[in-house]
Amino acid sequence: MISLAFAIIVTTICEIDGTILTRIFTNNQDVIKNGALYLKTYSIDCLLTSFLFCINGYLNGYEKTVFTMVHSLVATFIGRIPLTLLFSKIPNVTLFHMGITAPLSTMISLIMIFIYFKKTKFDNIKER
Repeated sequence: MISLAFAIIVTTICEIDGTILTRIFTNNQDVIKNGALYLKTYSIDCLLTSFLFCINGYLNGYEKTVFTMVHSLVATFIGRIPLTLLFSKIPNVTLFHMGITAPLSTMISLIMIFIYFKKTKFDNIKER
């Protein structure tokens, strides 16, 4: 809940006026403008990641560490890196497009987790 609350605050700030956060680090107006555009899309990943990290902790507690590693690697190497490379090759791509790769990658992880939960039974896990 704490991570979700923080994510809601950061995402709201970035969606309303992302320049608030970028002004902390620079006075360069181009950097502020582009940073705010990037944060507007990337901040959505903060919301998704708050769920992802909590679910990973839950799965690690149930000794499903291999799955947490696998879905993270798949999301990174099948999602985030190829999408970033693809967007970097497109002419006139904006920081908006580059920022959307992180939430898409996190969505890949969350979909894998959802499928995993649907196919896995946790009843037979021994108590410690």
